Amino acid sequence: MLKKTLEQCVDKISKYRSFYEQNEMAVRSQIIEPILRGLGWNTEKPEEVQPNVSTEEGVPDYSLLKSDKKVLFIEAENFGDVLTFITHFEHQ
Repeated sequence: MLKKTLEQCVDKISKYRSFYEQNEMAVRSQIIEPILRGLGWNTEKPEEVQPNVSTEEGVPDYSLLKSDKKVLFIEAENFGDVLTFITHFEHQ
């Protein structure tokens, strides 16, 4: 299931790259959430995935929980911001 999900996401990114470069919400709902589900996370269950919950470090787009403990934070960005960051990082 994960392989198929990743293939579908890669296909979407290839077809709609310029759209994803401008739209973080689309990246979240159409790329990140399907991948989380493919990895076995139930994005519909708050005991597993909590979007936009405040932490001491800020407000991550996703907090992933196991046994009521936050184990991973995910910060989504539109692809344009990510590509700008990567380009800046590579030229330092």
